Amino acid sequence: MQRPIMYVRHVAIRNLRALEDIDCELSPRIDVIVGPNAVGKSTILQAIRLTKALLAPRTNQETQQVLVSLGASSPHFPQRLFAESLLRDATKPLEVRSTFSLTDKEITILKASIADLVQGIVSSQVGQQFANPATLIAFMQSPQGQEARRVAQAELTKYFGKLETDRTVLLGFQLDPKSGQISASDPLASILISYLDQRLPPDTAIFSYFPADRALPMGEVNLQLGAPDAQQQLESHNSQPQLKYQRLKHLIVGSLVAQQQGNTTIHDDFETIFTGLLKGRRIKSIGINEHGLLSVMTEDIATKRLIELDSLSSGEKNIALTFLIVARSVAEGGIALFDEPELYLNPAVSRELLSFVMTRYSKPRDIQFVMCTHSPEILSGAFADEECTLLHLKSSTDLTKVGKRAIDEYSDALARLGTSVGESLLYEGTSLHS
Repeated sequence: MQRPIMYVRHVAIRNLRALEDIDCELSPRIDVIVGPNAVGKSTILQAIRLTKALLAPRTNQETQQVLVSLGASSPHFPQRLFAESLLRDATKPLEVRSTFSLTDKEITILKASIADLVQGIVSSQVGQQFANPATLIAFMQSPQGQEARRVAQAELTKYFGKLETDRTVLLGFQLDPKSGQISASDPLASILISYLDQRLPPDTAIFSYFPADRALPMGEVNLQLGAPDAQQQLESHNSQPQLKYQRLKHLIVGSLVAQQQGNTTIHDDFETIFTGLLKGRRIKSIGINEHGLLSVMTEDIATKRLIELDSLSSGEKNIALTFLIVARSVAEGGIALFDEPELYLNPAVSRELLSFVMTRYSKPRDIQFVMCTHSPEILSGAFADEECTLLHLKSSTDLTKVGKRAIDEYSDALARLGTSVGESLLYEGTSLHS
């Protein structure tokens, strides 16, 4: 049966940092990866992120920015690849393959956009993927350009025939450690995934990465409009994910403007988060205070005490603003990679996190979440939920899917996080009766 969602269906990783040889089947809703420190959980997320950046970048800087963030390049020497920072074994090639499952709607969009896709293929072949189409007019009208277009259209037609029966596309690459050359497994797949992402407005994306180092903004920030801000929006999705948090006040102000134009309200997005996870508190007002500063005021329901969002605890503020970003920037049918979603959260909130994500974002908006965690509460939630997939990374070559009846595997995963089934059940009973 065709899933109503684009998602990463399968990931294979060879010789990337801590990982020697890993294969994992992912589910379309929520995938939770658990394991001890330094075993390579975050590397699985980075592998998916890197593959997308290398093969289907949304901006002309995405590839370089992701390589810099992984220590595989330097802004001072952008032409040089430091392959040793990525390789587990410097004598063997690095290979990553991410298989994406497409929907009927996405395939229909692609078929209706064949002229744009042909343009993208030819532009990519001549090294002008992000060039203004007007700069390629002369080449496109030349005999060489016309032949390149004819070949590209024939290849696309054949490819669409394959998608009628096999609705998957492969984003995969191999890095040769000797030459430093990177080769793509399926160049056409790169064009298709890139096109689906690039057709969205700058403030939303199909693919978004949320790092563990989520630094929230302090004080006031200068707001800007126009091309520079649009560029920051694009880069915040994957290549410079820390910008998600630096841009939070831009996001809130922009949402207030859109709200005045009759679009969905940011107040509702906040209310969803507070009702679902930060119970006992609600949003009182969002606007500009008497000092001319942006003000998001919350209220303690029991005491009626008012407190600015900026003054909430780190855990409360982190979860409120992180899921505000999800609500406002991850497109319907998108893919969100989360490293340590439990950051700064107490166990009670962590326990409810997966249910909240599933009911508020994954199901209604068809968003796939792939999470790495150290939280026993999230681990237990994934084990209990039929629609979540729990993956236990035990070593560089052992990533095991934990079945819903696999108590021994579940117990082992908890033990590696420093707890036990008994402690987990005791905590669950305490939470339910508190």
